[in-house]
Amino acid sequence: MLPKVAGQILHHTTRAVAVVQGQTGHTIRNVLQTGPTNLGQWNGPGSSSSGWNGSGPSSGGAKFHSSSSRFHAGYAGAGRAVAQADASASFSDSLDTSNDEGFEIVSSAEPTLSIRSRRRVRSSSLSFTLQAAKELEPRSLLKAIQYHVRARHAFAISQDSSVSEPPPPPDVAVSGTQSTSTSSLEELAEIRQKENRVQLAGLLKAKEAKDYDAIQREVEILRATKQPVFVYNAILDALVSARKPGSSLQDIMAVYNEMIGLSLRPNLRTYAILIIALTNRDREVTMAISISQKNIQRLKLIARYPSAESAQLEERVQELEAENNFNSAMTLFKTAASYVKTSFHGSKGDSDLSPYFALLHSCVAHSDVDAAVTVYSELENALASRGGKPPAKVFQSMVIVYVQNRDMAGADLIFQEYRTLASRNGLHDWTPRTHMAIWNAMISGYILDGQAEKGLKLLEEMMDGTSGSDFTAVDVPRPSPATYSRIIRAFLQSDDVTSAQLWFNKLLEQQSSPDASLEPTAVPTKPEPTVWVDLLEHLASTGRVEEFNALLRKAHQQGFQYSHWFVPVAHHINLNHIDSHPELDRQAALDQLNFAAFEVSELLGHPWQGESGIQKRLVATFLRFGDVDGALRLLEIQFAEGRAWAESAEEEEEVLRRTKALWKAVQQVTPLMLDGALDLQQALRFARICMTVEMYPSASLASQYLGLYNQSRDTLHALRQEDWEVVLHSLVTLGREGTPDGLPSMEQVLQDLSAHNFSLTSFPRPLAQRITSLMVRDQGVENAKSVMSTTQNGQTLFNVEGDPRVATPSPDSGAPVPDIQPAKSAPTPHVRVDQYHSKTIGELASSHVAANTQKGYRKFEAGLRMGLYPNPEVLGRLINAMGRQGEVAKVHKLYEAAQTALAYLSQTDKEWQSLGWFQVEDQMIIALAHAGEPDAAHVHRQRILEHGGTPSADAYAALIQRVKDTTDDTANAMTLFNEARSRGVAANIFLYNTAISKLAKARKVDFALELFQEMKAAGFRPTSVTYGAVIAACCRVGDSQSAEVLFEEMSSQPNFKPRVPPFNTMMQLYTHTKPDRERVLYYAEALKRFNVPYTSHTYKLLMDAYGTIEPLDVDAMEQTFQTLEKDRTVSIAGTHWASLINAYGCAKKDLDKAISIFNSIASHRSSLSSHLPDAICFEALFNVLVTLKRMDLIPQFLEKLSQSNIHMTAYIANLLIKGHAANGDIEQARAVFESLVDPPEGVAAPNNHAAHDSPVQTVPPTAPVYREPSTWETMVRAELGTGVRDRALDLLVRLKARRFPPAVYNRISGILSTDPAYVWDGTSYPSSPQSLSTLPSE
Repeated sequence: MLPKVAGQILHHTTRAVAVVQGQTGHTIRNVLQTGPTNLGQWNGPGSSSSGWNGSGPSSGGAKFHSSSSRFHAGYAGAGRAVAQADASASFSDSLDTSNDEGFEIVSSAEPTLSIRSRRRVRSSSLSFTLQAAKELEPRSLLKAIQYHVRARHAFAISQDSSVSEPPPPPDVAVSGTQSTSTSSLEELAEIRQKENRVQLAGLLKAKEAKDYDAIQREVEILRATKQPVFVYNAILDALVSARKPGSSLQDIMAVYNEMIGLSLRPNLRTYAILIIALTNRDREVTMAISISQKNIQRLKLIARYPSAESAQLEERVQELEAENNFNSAMTLFKTAASYVKTSFHGSKGDSDLSPYFALLHSCVAHSDVDAAVTVYSELENALASRGGKPPAKVFQSMVIVYVQNRDMAGADLIFQEYRTLASRNGLHDWTPRTHMAIWNAMISGYILDGQAEKGLKLLEEMMDGTSGSDFTAVDVPRPSPATYSRIIRAFLQSDDVTSAQLWFNKLLEQQSSPDASLEPTAVPTKPEPTVWVDLLEHLASTGRVEEFNALLRKAHQQGFQYSHWFVPVAHHINLNHIDSHPELDRQAALDQLNFAAFEVSELLGHPWQGESGIQKRLVATFLRFGDVDGALRLLEIQFAEGRAWAESAEEEEEVLRRTKALWKAVQQVTPLMLDGALDLQQALRFARICMTVEMYPSASLASQYLGLYNQSRDTLHALRQEDWEVVLHSLVTLGREGTPDGLPSMEQVLQDLSAHNFSLTSFPRPLAQRITSLMVRDQGVENAKSVMSTTQNGQTLFNVEGDPRVATPSPDSGAPVPDIQPAKSAPTPHVRVDQYHSKTIGELASSHVAANTQKGYRKFEAGLRMGLYPNPEVLGRLINAMGRQGEVAKVHKLYEAAQTALAYLSQTDKEWQSLGWFQVEDQMIIALAHAGEPDAAHVHRQRILEHGGTPSADAYAALIQRVKDTTDDTANAMTLFNEARSRGVAANIFLYNTAISKLAKARKVDFALELFQEMKAAGFRPTSVTYGAVIAACCRVGDSQSAEVLFEEMSSQPNFKPRVPPFNTMMQLYTHTKPDRERVLYYAEALKRFNVPYTSHTYKLLMDAYGTIEPLDVDAMEQTFQTLEKDRTVSIAGTHWASLINAYGCAKKDLDKAISIFNSIASHRSSLSSHLPDAICFEALFNVLVTLKRMDLIPQFLEKLSQSNIHMTAYIANLLIKGHAANGDIEQARAVFESLVDPPEGVAAPNNHAAHDSPVQTVPPTAPVYREPSTWETMVRAELGTGVRDRALDLLVRLKARRFPPAVYNRISGILSTDPAYVWDGTSYPSSPQSLSTLPSE
């Protein structure tokens, strides 16, 4: 429609320049090149002012329109009266008209009026003719509207006929008589309000905070006793103000019903609050209904109607429509308005017109003209009673509601009155947005009503306007982007797609993009985004496929951002067009298909997200036209996008849901692809596509692939490595039960593989292992080796028997497959061991980042709820990761899940089940060992041994590493190491490191160095951990030369990564074993050179080097301590205070300074966040007291130790024994010794050690103190020092009975041959390793 009109109006090169230059004399007729008669007569005067602002000639009816107007006959004929015109005159005045300043309680016996009730009004003749209307006295705009409305009806109906009956509402109490005057009510209310002001304080506070729960609590308190109306109004107001959007009105209506049940008469504020509540809810409901209906229409467009989704939406629409909030609000409004003498107003006072605005908004939402006129009439009364100006937005609502009903005569009456009032500053709350919206509504209304000429004449008037963005109510606004949008949308709603597209295309030619929708512009702008959407949807719904596709391309060129919803729309309408046009030639159909399959996603920038239905249609259409490559290309792109889409989900359950969508898609397209039309390369290509989402060949598919393989041997030369991988996977799938006859054998495929220069070792290791295992199973180890040797260019068989990374039974040992007993007798039908799920979790489980492994565990848990399990190998890796983090409970849960997964595999793949069982048990060893549960770990080790398998090197290393708290850790550790060797386990770096470390701690340097050399000879490059262990071994025996050589060797390695322990070890060697301060400082400086920060132990060693090595340098020691205080990365520990105490007390013999330092510990700032002084500090002080022979001070510090709730250690007891014996009090020394207890046989004494840099371990002060081997040594020396050799021998007898390691017993028994003069040799007296930083042998 009007193509020339659109083109002329939007020709910016002439029109825009003219406007800018102020040449406003041109009219739309000049632009359109038409005469005045083409657009109709606009000669009448403007409408008069309404009753709001004086009198004047009324707006004409017939004279305002030509005789050809379609409204003329209606105006001249009979009409009906608007029921709301003067309704107040026909009702009783008995309703309570008080506001919240008054209240009245009415007995329940008085008559009431229900919201549902309909009251018959007095009948009268309500027919008017046009002539009668002319003869009336000048009256308001309302009267003119009423005459117009009457002209639309043949006869009058009762007042309530325009309002449908709402659902059963509460009754409105109405007294038969009113016995109390308004003034007395107000006085009584004022008194009562003062009494209840405090009572409402809590409610008002909760309302202000919008705390709905607090409001409910206050409401319950208030409703406990009968309250007046104003209290109930306060309750209702609070509930309405704090109601969450979208929630029901149940609580609000319950309060109102209670009010009615108590015979409390609602007042104006009650109705206002309820109307606001109902209209608020109505807006939410109408919006939800609109969105649901829109979605239903969209589902129809994409062939998903009817469906469960559409049924749910339709059910939701029915539920929402049943609420009928609008009719209930209108009934309340009419009831309140008809029963009061004064004007109705909102809850905030006489000036509050919000109920009218809210009702008019709902009238617009429901396109209800009659209801709008009712509200309009009452609003006019309210304004007339107080002499107020009409709000501008009222005119906007009235214009729109008439436009919605295609009643442009009524809309024009409102519009003309608005323009008159606007020109005289007669509007309240006028805004530019409202002004623009009213003009836009009128233009679109004329187009919708088939009067496009009138609409475009208004547009001409706007374009000729001279106002800018700061226009006033007097001005004609220039068009805004929304103006053109309304025009295009109106043409679409009128099914005039040609005109809509013409206007749209002209707007596309403009240079500027739209900014604010209602902001006036001198020249037109490009279309708004909403117009793109509307036009695309209209083209799609009307089947204009070519135009739709062209608009998609155009939108992409213009940079418009589509909704993703248009992807399935584009797919469906194009496929429907192809299906419904069989006359299309093949190339044309394929061009359109390629657009839908490939270009649409590219244009819209939306990857495929598992929509299996549309994918199946696209694939089927490609195959129907014989384009197999097109189908495969589509699947390659979509499944790659689908996998990325699945992995991008943040929640684990969402990842699994998306993954299942991908699997469903694979299952739907597989029958289409493998119907016999594919050659070998195409079939393998399809298999690879499926494998991208971890859908490996099933038995039936594997048979098809291998069948094609046999039929296409002449094309094997064209296969790539990824093609061969599919063939190998197919062999594995069928090999579980044996390859059927007629298909290639595994040996034949391996020969083909070799003939085409491919090696089995070039494929993923798990796949190669499965092939190897199947060969061993079917042909035995020797034959399998022979086949592999001849078919794989002499390469040897994979080390199935002794793979250091996988625990497996020896294939030729005849070991039985373990009899796995799952938690249930059989796996549930919902259990599925899924490869994609396995890969996702496996990647996370292999991470060294704890957060990733925990994420993997959450994915595992989410899978459990859906019946999905990772494979046993992945479960094993996750078990390992959780064990390293100390998550023992999670380890056991994973182990239980592994049993279920293994039971599932027992029905599908016995060989895989057996391998998986050993893997899980092996990982349990590692996990429990790292988690500090060595006994539980040994249970799983024993299970593997009993079933003929061997734990992995990692498992043995973890067990060895966790051997501790025994009387002979090294012997037990080496037993495990030798067991691993005897069972043929190939040691790895971890196993070597743990064994060497244990030997180093036991001072077995020769054996440690032997293993070190063996490790290097085996091709393992030692790590810093390895060097640290052997260096420590040398240091323990004082072999400084070897330690120096090894340290230099370590630091010269290309893979050297400096770690603190080896440096600290060398510093400790030269601090305590071979005192040499220069060498200590050398290694301390080396740490700085390598930018390795000091640890707590480093600082302690430096302080000892200054405070114990002659000549003493206490100033440097104090400076080191001050540096430690400033180092925020290291905490001050008891060992540092012990260094200070030992230096001043033992080295400098300054007792007072030592005690002063000890007493200052508790008040030092660093002690506020730690448990200091601790046992090590006390031990250092006792050492000073014993050394300086001040046993008289011992009791007071023992008392202080007890009061500090610190557990005494065996090392403190050792000092007490030595001190008492040296002081000649052997009996007291013996009493101390006998007060200690022995740990269980074979168990190391607990609660005596505190490792360097370890967190504080709290031991109850009343816990037993266990003897260390050093305690026995101290007591033996004490007995020998007094010359009582027999008692010393008795102690050795008791010691031997404790079954200590021979080395320990020999060392202590050797004291008997020591010269008595050296019994208390200061270099050998036993003290704790923490206090003096010696390397303990215990």
